[in-house]
Amino acid sequence: TNMSGIGADFTTLSSNPAGIAQYRKSEIMLSPTVTNKKTGSTLLNGSEGPTVNDNKTKFRLPNLGLIIAGSKNSKLSYAFGFGVNGFVDNSQNFQFRGKSAGSITERFAASADNTSYGNDPFESDLADDAGVFWTTKDEDGNEVYVKDPDGSLVYDYKDFRDAKIELNKYQNVQSSGRYNEVAFSGGVNLSNKFLIGATIGIPVYRYNETKIYQERDDAKAVKYFEELKFTEYKALSGAGINAKVGIMYKPINYLTFGAAIHSPSFISITDDFSTELDYSYDLDGEIIHNSATSVEGTIDYTVITPMKLQGSIGGILGKFGFINAEIEYQNYSNCKINIDSDNLFDKEVEDNINGQIKANYKGALKINFGAELAA
Repeated sequence: TNMSGIGADFTTLSSNPAGIAQYRKSEIMLSPTVTNKKTGSTLLNGSEGPTVNDNKTKFRLPNLGLIIAGSKNSKLSYAFGFGVNGFVDNSQNFQFRGKSAGSITERFAASADNTSYGNDPFESDLADDAGVFWTTKDEDGNEVYVKDPDGSLVYDYKDFRDAKIELNKYQNVQSSGRYNEVAFSGGVNLSNKFLIGATIGIPVYRYNETKIYQERDDAKAVKYFEELKFTEYKALSGAGINAKVGIMYKPINYLTFGAAIHSPSFISITDDFSTELDYSYDLDGEIIHNSATSVEGTIDYTVITPMKLQGSIGGILGKFGFINAEIEYQNYSNCKINIDSDNLFDKEVEDNINGQIKANYKGALKINFGAELAA
């Protein structure tokens, strides 16, 4: 909870911008922090699956800003502010390892059986290029796929599925992401009774992720198959705009009521992604190593976040301390995405995602309370 009801607080630029009008002098604000995230991961449903612990430590500057304050007379003061407020840091590392039944090649084959070639360049077509699926020569000498009577493709692990033959598995995921807001604010203080403020916010989002998944047949239980490594890369970046307007009322000097409204945020995001697959198999005693790299994929879309309503009350308890409480309402079912594409398939994806948002999200009421007592 921010302390806008108690006094000048830089975070009000992104919550109730009327709080900036409580500044009586100019100020530079910097708040460095160090965060550490620890993760324990386990491979489930296998004969081996020890918990693997990992951690990620980062130095952060969640708040950085400049306030310029001034006054016309004893009944009118003003302040302008510029800075960055950090909201989300979703950086983490985790990994798992162990031994269990199943193979990711089952996924690739299921996609290949149900998708026309060329329409899944990041998984099934990649598996095709890396030699996951069996091929042979037809009577004209052309390379064709080996298929079972039901028309499905043949691959090394297929005949070992029913027996639930286990493979050694390992995955490492490294991700780094931040959601910040650059804020430009201004506020006016009228007789220290009514405070009015507004903010133009520029939300900035960045996320990078690398996933490395590996399988090995250390027990030589699956004929032909040796090992594979499937790598996924993802890089998202985006920026947007929103507006916030707030008011505060002080009936007495030690009590403050506040209210604010936040417009929807319109955030334009570019999502770049690609995959790689290394696949090795034993062919009559000779180990064959194949590698394939997908095309670079890009999706541009806009995320529209819902409007937010906010109210607060804060008071100073003489020399004993202070209290501050806030209430927020936001209807998350109004969130939506717009994919920048004329492709019919992309529009179907857009409609499906927005439909799931409407069906699974609803309005949320959030209450924050803070207090401090002097010893």
